[in-house]
Amino acid sequence: MANSANIALAAAALQKGLGFVPDRGEYGAPSTFRGDSDQLDSFLRKVEKIIAAHSITTSAEKVKALYTYLGGEPRQFFRDHAAFKEGKYDAMVSALREAYPTRKHRFKYTTSDLDKVARRQRKKKMRTIEEA
Repeated sequence: MANSANIALAAAALQKGLGFVPDRGEYGAPSTFRGDSDQLDSFLRKVEKIIAAHSITTSAEKVKALYTYLGGEPRQFFRDHAAFKEGKYDAMVSALREAYPTRKHRFKYTTSDLDKVARRQRKKKMRTIEEA
């Protein structure tokens, strides 16, 4: 799968501009993003590769390329979003990350934070239950 995507991107190097970006479901296109936050980073990397391969430089064209691969709830969300209407790519990516946070951004504490607390507590002697 990754190999076929690389072949498609290599072929795209000869075809510049938004008009040559593969449509959803076509060969070389990323899977449609439907709101699974765990797939967002991978999705955005694939879209960035397509944008770079087709030499798309303006923010408005990048927004159109990104919007092409959105489906379901994310597509409806951005249909009326200011970043989409104004053609601001970076704002659209930020809004996507905010609306669909990945697991590492969703939780306040990591396992290493909990390990630090446990190590610190092991060194202290508890005298009452309130100190726990």
